[in-house]
Amino acid sequence: FVTAPTLGTRDAVYRITPDGEVSTFYEGFGRPQGLVFDAQGRLHVIDALAGMGGLFRFEPGRAEPEQLIECGGLVGVAFGSDGALAVASGETVYRFSAPM
Repeated sequence: FVTAPTLGTRDAVYRITPDGEVSTFYEGFGRPQGLVFDAQGRLHVIDALAGMGGLFRFEPGRAEPEQLIECGGLVGVAFGSDGALAVASGETVYRFSAPM
């Protein structure tokens, strides 16, 4: 899975197979920035566009993501080995120890 933010008003999340085949996974974001999978295999995406956005999670079998955090200015996301979630802005990193 990969994002390729551009200067357009909408960008997608793409899926690339081990054979190199590229397909569009989801097109509903403004400017997807960061991607990470949690221990359950759920994809999390940071979306940032014009001060809006937040953290979104894709549940298996659902076409639309669930918004977990509404916050502008986020650019990155990661999970620690202990399951803690970290989201980053251009200025700081926020850590959440509770599972999301």
